[in-house]
Amino acid sequence: MSWLDRIFGRPSSLELDEVTRLQMPERRRKSTSRASVASTAKQSDPLHTRRRSDRAARRELLQAVVREALADLGVLSLHYKFKVMSVDQEGTQFVVLVDLSVAFDADTATLTQMEAAVVHRALSQRKLVVNGVFWRRTEAIVRRPASVAGHSQYGDLS
Repeated sequence: MSWLDRIFGRPSSLELDEVTRLQMPERRRKSTSRASVASTAKQSDPLHTRRRSDRAARRELLQAVVREALADLGVLSLHYKFKVMSVDQEGTQFVVLVDLSVAFDADTATLTQMEAAVVHRALSQRKLVVNGVFWRRTEAIVRRPASVAGHSQYGDLS
């Protein structure tokens, strides 16, 4: 094999296997030890823990705001499900994802009004920024009311 073939030629599969077999265990040890040190450092960092709990608290506050806003507009809880997602690491900006039941008949003007109510309430009551509310119609929302035909979950009360 000439020196040009060694420089510009592709290595044979045997050479590649030898190189990867020799280098892989060393690479794995380094990457796993670095990853475990980084994750341990994050978990033990009090600032990280505090940020995480603050983010969760703000998310819960925004969930309450969304429920109140939709209830005030007359949307029953069995017609929707929603999820609140944080956009930034500090947990001050959010996006709300709403799944509406097909049974809930709303036009775009109503959805716009609902979005405006959620955004306004979140900012005025809790100082949380909602970048957007995204709507999706789905048949997957099936919630049964607690009382069906006069019978409750505890049996017949009459």
